[in-house]
Amino acid sequence: MIRLHFVALLAAWSIGNLPSWAQGGKMPNGIYLTLEQLRKGNPDSDPNLLPVLRSSGDIAFNGGNDYRMESPGDSIGKKFLKKEIYAVVHNDSLFLNGAHLKLQKWYALALTHGNFVVFRACMTNSEAFNTALIGGAIAGAATAHQRFTYVLSQRTGNVRPLTKEYVEARLKDFNNQDLVAAYGNEPAPDADETMIGYLQKLNALLAVGAEQVK
Repeated sequence: MIRLHFVALLAAWSIGNLPSWAQGGKMPNGIYLTLEQLRKGNPDSDPNLLPVLRSSGDIAFNGGNDYRMESPGDSIGKKFLKKEIYAVVHNDSLFLNGAHLKLQKWYALALTHGNFVVFRACMTNSEAFNTALIGGAIAGAATAHQRFTYVLSQRTGNVRPLTKEYVEARLKDFNNQDLVAAYGNEPAPDADETMIGYLQKLNALLAVGAEQVK
């Protein structure tokens, strides 16, 4: 019955649209220019980019997410690093480019691996624009360090704020009554730690299910 459950689940989700590491694989280091490359674990190139944590002053003055990328010997231009790359994997850590997700420039570190990628990033481009428009540079600097928790579904490419409603909907997608009931009994279902934990459970189920149908 368990095998049949996973076969039906993966048929509905389409195993070809699941990331390779949701299918029991490992993230290869390198530059990923598109979501499709990231799903397949097929980097465009591997120039060994170095993630660098941005300073508080840099973020306050220029906005953007917590990490920038540096290339050895400046062999890759800053414009390419900022705008063209979808994601970077460095030593099994995944960094998502906020510019491709409409979450401002530079990179956010993923907190989970698998189909559901949770990360913390800036407010959206439109929210940042409205804040600066209404409050000016001072308001923009004041909100530059604010971070919000999002989740990227690699299967669909959608990015959504991480909410209790999102987690409930994804648990129901799996029709796993044990997980649905357990989440409903959580004392703090809307806490980031709780929500992330349940998405990690779903990532693990997808990995197990993919292995079972190989």
